[in-house]
Amino acid sequence: MVITALSLTPVKGTRLRSANRVRLDPAGVRENRRFYLIDASDRLANGKRLGALTTIVSDYDDAARRLALRFPDGRVVDEPITVGDLVQTKFYSHRAGGRIVGGGFSAAVSEFVGEPLRL
Repeated sequence: MVITALSLTPVKGTRLRSANRVRLDPAGVRENRRFYLIDASDRLANGKRLGALTTIVSDYDDAARRLALRFPDGRVVDEPITVGDLVQTKFYSHRAGGRIVGGGFSAAVSEFVGEPLRL
């Protein structure tokens, strides 16, 4: 196998970033697409439908359990991860279980894209 480039993003649909190296565990790369956004119908929201998401840069520190979202206007939401209610989401053609992430992430992204979303 030849690897020519590595790119990742902690929040699915946000801007991909180059990585020099990654650590693989049995579930993959812990920092890659660890989080995702859902709409009011509990469906996956992604950059294909909401192109503005691809301008948000996300960073996740797994050891500190801290997520940062950087918006193109310079605004940053940087908070520890807290989890809330369980939710069943429509993730492409199947359902996936997850937990809503607390803090100001959902409100900031919703305001930015002009649609209610939850992380």
